[in-house]
Amino acid sequence: METVKDLEDIIARKERRVQIVLDSLDAIYAKHGDKRRTSIEAAVADYDSEDLIPEEEQVITLSREGYIKRLPIDTFKAQNRGGKGIIGAGLKDQDNIQSIFTSSTHSFLLVFTNKGRAYWTKVYHLPEGTRNGKGRPIVNFVNLSNGEKVSAIVPVRKFGGYNCLMFVTKNGVVNKMDLKLFANPRRSGVNAITLDEDDELVKVVLVGVTAEQMEAAARGEEIEVETVENAEVPEAEDADGEGSDEPVDSSNMAKDLMMIATKKGQALTFPITGLRTMGRGTHGVRGIRLAEGDEVIGMFWLKSDRKVLTVSENGYAKRSEPAAYRITRRGGKGVRNLNITEKTGDVVFVDSVVDDYDLIITSREGQVIRIPVDSIRLTGRVSQGVKAITLAENDKVQDATALPSDDDLEKESNEGKSEAAMTEGTLPEEPSEESETTEDAE
Repeated sequence: METVKDLEDIIARKERRVQIVLDSLDAIYAKHGDKRRTSIEAAVADYDSEDLIPEEEQVITLSREGYIKRLPIDTFKAQNRGGKGIIGAGLKDQDNIQSIFTSSTHSFLLVFTNKGRAYWTKVYHLPEGTRNGKGRPIVNFVNLSNGEKVSAIVPVRKFGGYNCLMFVTKNGVVNKMDLKLFANPRRSGVNAITLDEDDELVKVVLVGVTAEQMEAAARGEEIEVETVENAEVPEAEDADGEGSDEPVDSSNMAKDLMMIATKKGQALTFPITGLRTMGRGTHGVRGIRLAEGDEVIGMFWLKSDRKVLTVSENGYAKRSEPAAYRITRRGGKGVRNLNITEKTGDVVFVDSVVDDYDLIITSREGQVIRIPVDSIRLTGRVSQGVKAITLAENDKVQDATALPSDDDLEKESNEGKSEAAMTEGTLPEEPSEESETTEDAE
């Protein structure tokens, strides 16, 4: 009864309930109390929002009209074989994919424009698109000036190691720079290469070299390689003027070759080591000697496990073995890549492709076709190729794009992660507002 009366008194009197709580707190403090081990302060000054962003593999696409977006790589893994795929979905009429590649959300994108400028942005700044979304204009992420168009985007996981950027311009000028020269981002961009008044930057390619090659290039030395003198390479032709279809073995090719391709059907293959590295903002040297009315339309890293795909403005296309293109010194005229005739028209697209790629061809009148690359016959180097698209009268091919398969995208992603793991150096800080030096001023 005593306990019952006491409990009823506690329930009835608030002051007793408060006192019991205070006594309990005093007992806890007496037993466990000590000085505070944590401090409450203002936010840490070096806090980086990137720490809260998970590092994930992404597929980035850029359209010819300048729309960019990213998609998780799992989006592509989920596709079944034989389907049409989702790359390019949601683009406007007469727009097409300019480039597609994989990279990490924490990687930098080096954005190069036709005026020779370089800008930086992080992959996670790009909008994560949907299957049918067209993305957002790239001008929302880099400060392009009037008249500037994106010529190339190079994903960079690490700025260390032995990597170089290869540049080529419309007039055939080439340049080679150490990737580390671009390790200090600036929000306003920098002058990557100095161009002549009537010239434009066409392509930028990231290539890996050995430590010996990098050291030699830094000393201004050009490693000697066995080349063939610049002369028209003879090749058997059949009655239709097509090159010989005899098989060519590309398995023993050199691994450090670049190819420059032109509108009038020329191609020059030269070793990366045959060009010394230069400083940022330099002009470069002659890469290919162009005939009157000719211009460079592309440059790529020539690899033995790929084929050289060429598309002409009248809808003809061909694939050729890379070993069919003899190595010549830079500065020459190169060798014939396509037998240009009135039937074929000029070359509009050349690239290095794997057999399971898809080829998308777009005409000036808006006609679009998507075909497997391996449906295009493997022919000789100077052949005219086969009809890839039937065009209406007075219509021409405006553009073409080679799209990798889902398996190729996954392979590229794995190779990128492996290279980043072996590369020395770290990612730079975010682009700063630091004013440009005289070297970088326009």
